[in-house]
Amino acid sequence: MIEHIVEFLRPYFAEWGYLLVGVAGFLENSIGAGLIFPGETVVILGGFYAATGDLSLVTVVIVAAVAGAATMTTVTRERSPVAA
Repeated sequence: MIEHIVEFLRPYFAEWGYLLVGVAGFLENSIGAGLIFPGETVVILGGFYAATGDLSLVTVVIVAAVAGAATMTTVTRERSPVAA
């Protein structure tokens, strides 16, 4: 069963993997979307495809970290009364 899922998603991650991981990191850390979007699952899948050689692990980690951190920094800075 898992092999079928992996093979089904492989073409999408091969072509759009970094974008999918970046959007997942962004949406998971944005207000409200983290509750309905499985960003962590997409990032884990990105790591899996990096382990199989379809993506670069360093690039996956950087994209996910930058997308998530940039989102949280922006949201925190705009919403925090201390930062104002």
